[in-house]
Amino acid sequence: MTKFKYLISNKGVSLLELIIYIAIFSVIILVMSEIFFASIKGGDLASVRFDVSQNMRFATEKIRQAVFDASAISVSGICPLNTLNVTSTINAATSSIFVESGILKISGVNGTESITSESVIATTTPADCLFTVILNPQPAKATLQAKLKMVYNSQGRSDLDVAESQQITVSLR
Repeated sequence: MTKFKYLISNKGVSLLELIIYIAIFSVIILVMSEIFFASIKGGDLASVRFDVSQNMRFATEKIRQAVFDASAISVSGICPLNTLNVTSTINAATSSIFVESGILKISGVNGTESITSESVIATTTPADCLFTVILNPQPAKATLQAKLKMVYNSQGRSDLDVAESQQITVSLR
């Protein structure tokens, strides 16, 4: 019987205690939500940086391989976004590497394929040409200098403005 009396006589939580509990719980929820949103934002930024870096590595490797395997190279078009023409030693076919609508592309016998993704804009600085051929004195072979800049297409989100620039120099084999 005493247990039953104790339960009936217990009046519960006062209004002041309830307000304190709600205030503490609100602060905890606010801190947790800030941590959650900061981690999502950090994850987005890390993903963007990885995407830009991956596109840069793939593009530079594709250009290096094309020039290294070439028998002749030439540059056409107008700076800053000119075109690299590569004549292959394997099948004597010429392919071109160029930027179209912000996407770095390669055009050859098998058609045109994109080197970079649509989420990354390929460009160069306005003062530089994308491709420059350096003619070395004989017996050295011609050398290509490429100045690439990859910018993430953030579509107005200033927190995702990420860019990476790289200059590569490749000689014919």
